[in-house]
Amino acid sequence: PPGEGSPLFTRKGRAGTDNLLYNSYRCADGRWILFCEPNQQRWWKEFCDAIGVSKLANDVPEPTSADKTMSILDDIFSQKTLAQWLQILKDANLNMGYSAINSPQELTSDPQAAANNYIMNLDHPTRGKIKVAGVPFRFSETPISKLSAAQELGQDSEKVVTDIAGLSTEEYTLLKNKGVVV
Repeated sequence: PPGEGSPLFTRKGRAGTDNLLYNSYRCADGRWILFCEPNQQRWWKEFCDAIGVSKLANDVPEPTSADKTMSILDDIFSQKTLAQWLQILKDANLNMGYSAINSPQELTSDPQAAANNYIMNLDHPTRGKIKVAGVPFRFSETPISKLSAAQELGQDSEKVVTDIAGLSTEEYTLLKNKGVVV
C-alpha cells in the first residue's frame, strides 16, 4: 500500500489540502496548533462554532474551495496565542484531536512525553545527567531494561583490534601511534 517511501505516496504541504481539520495553523505568538481529525465532514460545524466562525459552519469546504477557507482559518488563528486557542477549544469541549506543536526544548519538559518515556534521563559518563530520546515503542516479551550513552570515539578500539582482529597489544599501540586507529 502507498506509504512513506513509496513512489505512490506524496506528502502534501498545508496548501492544497482537502481536509482543513487535518492541518496546522500558526497562532499570534508564532506557535502552531495541529488538528488531527480525518473526518472533516463529522466535525466541521463543532470546530467552526468552537473557534467563533459559525458563519462557516454550514458549508463543509469542498476540495476546490479548501485553499480559500484555509486562508480564512489562517487569519483567525493568527489573532490569538496558542495558549488562548487551547483554552478556547477546551472551554468549548471540542472532542476532536488537536494539540500544540512543541519545540524540541518544550518536548523535553512535556509531562506526557515523560510519562510515555519518550524523553528519559540518562547518566552520561562525561556530561552527567542529560535528557535523551527514549524508545517510543514497547515489546511485551523483550522489555528495554537499560538505556546507556553511546560509546566514546575509540573507546573499544584496543579490544576490537586485539580480540577480534587478532593483533597483539604492541601492534595495536603501533597502529594507534601512526593514527591508523583511534
